[in-house]
Amino acid sequence: MNSHSIIEAEYAYKKGLFGNGITIAVLDSGIVARNDFITPKNRILTFRDFVYGRNELYDDLNHGTHIAGILASNKRVEPDDYVGIAPLANLVVLKVLDKNGTGTRRNLMQAVNWIMNNAKQYNIRIVNISMGALEAEINEENDDIVVAVNELWDYGIVVCCAAGNGGPDSHSIVSPGTSRKVITVGAATMGENRYAGGYTKNTFSSRGPTKSCIMKPELVSPGYHIFSCSNTKNGYEYKNGTSMATPMVSGAIALLLEQEPDLTNQQVKLRLYHSCKDLGITKQLQGWGMLNIRRLLLG
Repeated sequence: MNSHSIIEAEYAYKKGLFGNGITIAVLDSGIVARNDFITPKNRILTFRDFVYGRNELYDDLNHGTHIAGILASNKRVEPDDYVGIAPLANLVVLKVLDKNGTGTRRNLMQAVNWIMNNAKQYNIRIVNISMGALEAEINEENDDIVVAVNELWDYGIVVCCAAGNGGPDSHSIVSPGTSRKVITVGAATMGENRYAGGYTKNTFSSRGPTKSCIMKPELVSPGYHIFSCSNTKNGYEYKNGTSMATPMVSGAIALLLEQEPDLTNQQVKLRLYHSCKDLGITKQLQGWGMLNIRRLLLG
């Protein structure tokens, strides 16, 4: 069973929903100009490099392109299946990570400020952040990155953040996923010891609660052996992590907003709450449960 089947993405495609007209901002390591995103129409609306200040599309970490592929690659792997969850969504790509996967708080803050100033121009409805800093390294209540993503949320943008790969320990959610407002995404995996419909515990997905006793993550989606684009011209590869689980949720939200464009971010969060599939495992790992696109779109 592939990840699209687990979350019932094909239900959206049969309804003619592909994320058309919805823009997702991707804060990551960049993107490569692949056919997945530029053919037959260029859906990379703009690229901003807050690390080196370069203008051309590139990804020197091979992370951002993989995330963008999960979000919006239009490559078909089966007649009714795509690499990307929202294969017609638009992308705004903001490079905040360098070739070593390191990002400064200054770069991230600059990217957040840029989104605030340009959201209306590009119709940015969703921000995907597949990275984070360990909670133990920061004061979560006063962390400036948490404050920044909260401002994005208050502006009306849906913000999805990775829970982190610090499991199985509790209190291991990374910032800015520690924010009370954003949608924090963990990962559920499949394996030989199956239960609850085929889902198993994993060791890497970070657990809640946060130090402030906020229940996290909000939900989980597939995050193991996820097929998507590499930063080569035509290559694809598999990666693991909550970084990969997060764009599945962001892509699903793009499908929902195409169907119901007037939904607020609070309403989107509530729809996720009511539509997740309980996996029968601890709330500290699964939150509300597994993302399910069919239930999400049915309301």
